[in-house]
Parts: sequence; structure tokens; C-alpha cells
Amino acid sequence: MLIINSIELTNHCNLKCSHCENAKSTYPKGYMSKEVFTKCLDYTGTFVNLHVHGESLLHPNILEFLLIAKLKGKKVVLNTNGLLLIRRNLFEDVINNVYQLEISLHTLDSVRIFKKALDHIKDNKLDTILVANILDYYKSEFDNWVKEVDLSKEDISKIRWFNTHKWGKDVESDRVEEKQKKCYFIAHNECVVKWDGRVSACCFDFDGYNMIGHIDCFRQLIHSPSAYKLCQTCSPCWVNLDT
Repeated sequence: MLIINSIELTNHCNLKCSHCENAKSTYPKGYMSKEVFTKCLDYTGTFVNLHVHGESLLHPNILEFLLIAKLKGKKVVLNTNGLLLIRRNLFEDVINNVYQLEISLHTLDSVRIFKKALDHIKDNKLDTILVANILDYYKSEFDNWVKEVDLSKEDISKIRWFNTHKWGKDVESDRVEEKQKKCYFIAHNECVVKWDGRVSACCFDFDGYNMIGHIDCFRQLIHSPSAYKLCQTCSPCWVNLDT
């Protein structure tokens, strides 16, 4: 049976990173309803990611959704660029109500917020796990960010590097059947739910190529690898989990 790995609260974003397809996505923009969100929680495991395409903190009901998930016994992993933690006065409420906070380091400001969050968790002896994710796209800027924010070796140890994804559009296909077998989502029978309740087989499907149904009929949905368009051109670093 399928299990939901990630829930997309919104695909709106407050950044337009040059390496990200979100700004060019043809998929309609919107925000997940409370009804859809509650249904999704019935089909996740103990851990659930509240992020797919977009900035989750833009959702007007983000704190309510975090509390709903917490009351249902879910351990929420929230990925954010961090900028709205300060601007929307969400800092303490978010950090105190997630199991793991992942801050994507796209800008100097996001690095500053990562440092602020590290200090807050340490000073208040919180159990919240905090990590930062950064793409090799930013290698040339990283050293300057470290100096500017004065990150320690311990701080840097919490940063995870990832290869920049090709978004399934410019990698030549070779042994497609092998790629499909190694795809994390297919191998573990996992999927994601878009903000409108549609279920996607692929966490990198910005345009809705690999939709397999709707949350309302989740029990009947299955993976159909032979029909997935993005599997044929997915970046090897993601298919093979080589990060």
C-alpha cells in the first residue's frame, strides 16, 4: 500500500532561485485546505515532511497545521529557506512544534537564521533537530557566508551538501528500467500530495506529469513506473541516491 512521504502545503515561494523550476512551473499555484491536510495525515507514517515545491511558511495556517499534526502523533520534518521565520514572527512557534527543522541555505540571510535557530535550540535546551541543506551550486559563496555569520566547526557539521538536481529535463536516459528500480519513492512505495490533494509519484514533478490520483481515493492508488515520464530523464545523482 502507498504511504505519503511529503505534504505540499503550498507551491508558492518567496524566492526565485535560478536553479529551481518552481518559478517556471506550469502547475497552478495554491494553498492546501485543512480538510485535505487532515486526510493526508491518515496515510503518512510517524514521520511526515511538510514540504514539496514551495515555501511552507507562506501558508496562512501553518501553525494550526503543525498543531494538528502534533496532536495526531506525527513527527513533522519542515523544510524552509528560513526567511519567514523572522518576518512572520514564527520563529519560536515553529521551532517548538516540529521534530526536525531543515533550513535550505540559499542566501546570506538564511545562513544567519540558521545560526539564530542553532543558538535558540541550544540556549533553551530543546529537543528539536536542526540541520541545514545546501546545494553545490552555492560552493563559491559558502566560505564568505561562514565568515560573515561566524559559523563554528560544530555549526558547519550540521550542514548537508547535495548535488544540484537536473529536474528531469536534461539528462540522457540509460537503462531506464534500472533507474526506476532504484528510485527511492518507487522502491519504498511512497508518494507526495500536492496542495490541491492530487497525489504525485515523484517528489521532483513540478508540472504534474506523474499524477496517479487524488487523496479522496488514496486506498486505490498504486505506482505505475512504466507510465512515469520523468523517470526516463531523472538525474542519476537522485535516482541512485548519490548525494
